[in-house]
Amino acid sequence: MQGRIPAFHCRVTGSACTGDFAIPDLDWDELFQRFIDKKVQVFELLDSTPGLTRRAQKSTRKFLNEFYEILDSPKLRQKNIVDACRTILEVD
Repeated sequence: MQGRIPAFHCRVTGSACTGDFAIPDLDWDELFQRFIDKKVQVFELLDSTPGLTRRAQKSTRKFLNEFYEILDSPKLRQKNIVDACRTILEVD
């Protein structure tokens, strides 16, 4: 599946996204597992990053918790990531 994605509202980040996007038979479960496997390291990196304000750490932690909540739920992954990407690709 390949195509150019028009600007869209990203359900995961809440921001506008645009760009080229190619998915040649993507194994979604394998992709999600790669992120899940790195969860502890991601939070350790957040905790050890010098110069982040408490506010920045708090908002980043909130984002990451929401992101991993989606990844931890097959139903939420399907709705918020897989279906969202497929819908955008079909628009093009």
